[in-house]
Amino acid sequence: MRIEDVTVAIHPRNAWEAIDLGLLLVRNWWRSLLPPWLIAITTLFLVLSVLLSNHFWLVPLIFWWLKPALDRILLYHFSEQLFGHTPTTAETLSAIPNLIKTGLIINLTLLRFNLSRSFHLPIWQLEGLRGSARRQRIQVLNDHIRSYPSLLTIACMHLEAGLYIGPLLLMYLLVPSSIDLDLLDMINYESSHQWLEIFTNLLYVLAVAVIEPIYVAAGFLLYINRRTELEAWDIALSFRQ
Repeated sequence: MRIEDVTVAIHPRNAWEAIDLGLLLVRNWWRSLLPPWLIAITTLFLVLSVLLSNHFWLVPLIFWWLKPALDRILLYHFSEQLFGHTPTTAETLSAIPNLIKTGLIINLTLLRFNLSRSFHLPIWQLEGLRGSARRQRIQVLNDHIRSYPSLLTIACMHLEAGLYIGPLLLMYLLVPSSIDLDLLDMINYESSHQWLEIFTNLLYVLAVAVIEPIYVAAGFLLYINRRTELEAWDIALSFRQ
């Protein structure tokens, strides 16, 4: 990363401003981000649906578990674009094999429930540190950031749940009273309504498709803001200019 190539104003911000800047970047870059992102999540959804055609209830569970792998695609796109290069869809998709080489297994197992996941992901993916050097780096960046990455994770969890459950409740409320449909039956995967299982799975994937870019971008900008504070990027950039 070359700070002289950065495409946003670099100066220390408070954590909420950094998160807000992440939302702004998603809004401004969604056109270039959308094609590779939709290809990745659609492919994963179709593969899981085919492999688990007799156990559809497992699809959203495994999809949720694999989100750290999907986050790497988003971070690659955001990091490239933040520093002056807009990757094409082909470039983003071809980068996937390299993106999952470092630390993916531990992030899918021991660190899967890490509430600071989006904040720590750039350390794993962009800095390439290993062992004690990575642990020390995480400790340094965590200092003074307090609970903001965790609050970001909790907020995005609630937004994702709202986008997933809201349409189901709305559909249930719009069903005419003359039709006997139990709400519990709608979410019961043991029921015979296979179409409903596919529909609910698709709703979850759509919720992830909307919220996950916001989550990754906000965590990435928290990371950039923390490095700006620690390394005085704004001062270094002024000298270089």
